[in-house]
Amino acid sequence: MELGTFLIFLVIFGIIGFITEKIWGLNPYKIYSDMGALVLVTGVMFVMFPAILHPEDLDGNINRIVTFFTNILPGAVIGDIAGSIISKITGGGR
Repeated sequence: MELGTFLIFLVIFGIIGFITEKIWGLNPYKIYSDMGALVLVTGVMFVMFPAILHPEDLDGNINRIVTFFTNILPGAVIGDIAGSIISKITGGGR
């Protein structure tokens, strides 16, 4: 997904989540952050597992780890920007 589209998607998701929390009291942010943490931890374990099994392949292990975190970084930055936008819209940054 293109980063601009991803930002718009996250802003819309944030507004829907805010409305859902106010109407039903369900906190979609907590559910989403728990799922994101699970995916991140699982991904890190998946990337680190070959390093444990084959420590002699240091170059390959380092490349996998750097590639993993480099691929995650743009989405994380866009998520932070979307969170700032939602905070301004909903007044949550006070």
